[in-house]
Amino acid sequence: MKNDKEFSLEMKMETTMEHNNHIASIKSYSKMIGTLLNSSTFYISPKLEPEGHLVSVLRPTEVEENINHILFGGILNSIDENTIYSVCDSFNLHYCVLKLDNNEGFFAIGPFLTSKVTTETLVNILEKNNIDQEKLENFNAYYQELNIITFERLYHVFSYLINTYYLKDMKVVPISTLHINNRLLKDSLLHKGNKEELLTDVIKQRYEAEDLLLNYVAQGDLEKAANLINIPYNIKKYPDTLNMKKNFLIVENTLFRRAIQKSGVHPNYIDHLSSSYMNKIDKLTTIDKANIMKYEMLVDYCNLVKKDSTINYSPIIKEAIHFINLNLNKNLTLKAISSNIAVSSQYLSTLFKQEVGQSLTEFIAKNRMEQAIYFLKESDLSISEIATEVGYSDLNYFSKVFKKHYGVTPSTYREEVVK
Repeated sequence: MKNDKEFSLEMKMETTMEHNNHIASIKSYSKMIGTLLNSSTFYISPKLEPEGHLVSVLRPTEVEENINHILFGGILNSIDENTIYSVCDSFNLHYCVLKLDNNEGFFAIGPFLTSKVTTETLVNILEKNNIDQEKLENFNAYYQELNIITFERLYHVFSYLINTYYLKDMKVVPISTLHINNRLLKDSLLHKGNKEELLTDVIKQRYEAEDLLLNYVAQGDLEKAANLINIPYNIKKYPDTLNMKKNFLIVENTLFRRAIQKSGVHPNYIDHLSSSYMNKIDKLTTIDKANIMKYEMLVDYCNLVKKDSTINYSPIIKEAIHFINLNLNKNLTLKAISSNIAVSSQYLSTLFKQEVGQSLTEFIAKNRMEQAIYFLKESDLSISEIATEVGYSDLNYFSKVFKKHYGVTPSTYREEVVK
């Protein structure tokens, strides 16, 4: 048996591993976004050590110095969490910076342009920064290589980052713009401008409805959740495109996954359903199918809670249920289950019937059949392979039990019901 020190060390190691995996995912996202936007993107650690995707453009020395001060200088430590900062410097170059939650560093994009820069504008930029006009040609070549990115597009990038990696919908001021004077940059601090007040009654109602929806999902209450499924996931009206639909489905999948973690559903089941929908969302080809999937996803998450929630069971029964569902393809006997969770067979049998309302044998058979239905619908496994996956070595016996539950053989179910 582990002592407190060993347990504490193990927990600390698990937390560190989780943290490292989380940061690795954000770094990967940074590189992916950099490629998509054709702009330099960075993950910057709390110690201001940058790592990211660099666009290979030869920068003028003066611009390089500016970038280093904005993105990698102590200036970042003065910004607040949950606010997207749009920084505009004296070269009319733009950057977007977000301080990540839990002291996990920063996510930054830049430099980039928000509109085309004319030769006349460049002349003024050089003059403002006390740079010789002889360098106009070099600066012009540099600006021609920079990508033009809209703030709307950037908001999507940052919103997806928060929704996916911090499991929450973005409730922040979309853009807080700051103008940095290059000549004063080294001695300056980054100060926010006045925030636009967004907490109107409409927005409050939206978030209240969203919280209510997620509570119903966590309870597995499909009827009540269905009445709220059409609340908007963003206040601003976005184009009704397939990509936008996919983005919102990804957000909903993340929020539903997070909601049912409170319901005592085993993390393996949650991860399986969540990953399944990520694949389905990726393969969507029409807006109509995306609209339908929204409801299918709600149904599946609510049903998962109703089927696999163990929140009201004792720790022993929770362990037994999780062991059964993770080993449906094995020979599940009362002795094997009770031995695994270190209780007597008689005690487990009595307690299981008392709390679950059915015997262990009935529970195992029911869950095996439900798993078989899943494989028939979602996989290309043969009937024989499915029988083995759900713990039946005898194909004929499997078909007989299946027909007793559903009125048809597995083959007929796949041919007539699924297709």
